[in-house]
Amino acid sequence: MATVDLGFSFVIFLGVTLALLLTLLHFRQHRQSLARQVQQVQQLKSLRALVAGLQRHRGLSNGVLAGDESMRPGLEKTRRELDGLISDMPLAQSIYQERWVALVDHWQRLREDRIREPGDNLAQHHTIIRNAIFLLQDVAAAEGMPSGHETYACIWHDVIQAAEWAGQARALGTGMAAAGRSTAAQRVRLRFFHQKIRQLSDKAFATLSSGSVAPEPHLARAQALVNRLLGDIETDLLGDSIIVIPAQTYFSNATATIDTLFVLVDDALHRLETTGVRRTSGKPAALQLNPA
Repeated sequence: MATVDLGFSFVIFLGVTLALLLTLLHFRQHRQSLARQVQQVQQLKSLRALVAGLQRHRGLSNGVLAGDESMRPGLEKTRRELDGLISDMPLAQSIYQERWVALVDHWQRLREDRIREPGDNLAQHHTIIRNAIFLLQDVAAAEGMPSGHETYACIWHDVIQAAEWAGQARALGTGMAAAGRSTAAQRVRLRFFHQKIRQLSDKAFATLSSGSVAPEPHLARAQALVNRLLGDIETDLLGDSIIVIPAQTYFSNATATIDTLFVLVDDALHRLETTGVRRTSGKPAALQLNPA
């Protein structure tokens, strides 16, 4: 009888020990998951700032190359800010290290300011920005992130892509305004950018208006400024081959629009920070950012 009691006690002991070990393992995995999520959000915040900075550098550099030297101080300031941001980026020792090193190498060549042809300058900027956005999307789709949630997928795809098309319209339009004239080819490209901004922003605003990621006042302001930018493009840049709007004015107005779109991205990042993230099924649609 004592042997039976001893065996039963041993079984109970093993069960309790196993349950304790499983509980400790669960807590450890949970803490590791939370730490990974915090790291991913920090990476997304840094990449969001990088994309916005590179877009700004593209627009300012195109204005300078088109002859508006008043934009050079802003260009040099943006370049310094990008240098600082890149040096502090939390990606050098991550699973994205190889892609990050390639992106940094591209920036080091681009920042030397040796490109003198506006078309080449825009093409190089389009490439590095596209790669930065693809990297951001991959971080957003990583394990532990809510990539399949409709509103978050909208942020990583539609909102960021709308901001990129607006950024391309800012860069091209700034160069046109700095030159005081435009070619038929430039106007065709700008009309295409206009169409893409309208298409993607309308889709994004419709999706986000039914979600809880972006506050309504932020949505309303973004929508108003997108409409203003589209009107400016139609009136000031596509109306005639002779352009009278100052390059700095157009650049500033376009920047205000792009900034409001990135505020929506910031809203999503803030929500991830304050409420935590849970992964759902599915992935956002692939980005399509090849310049026209």
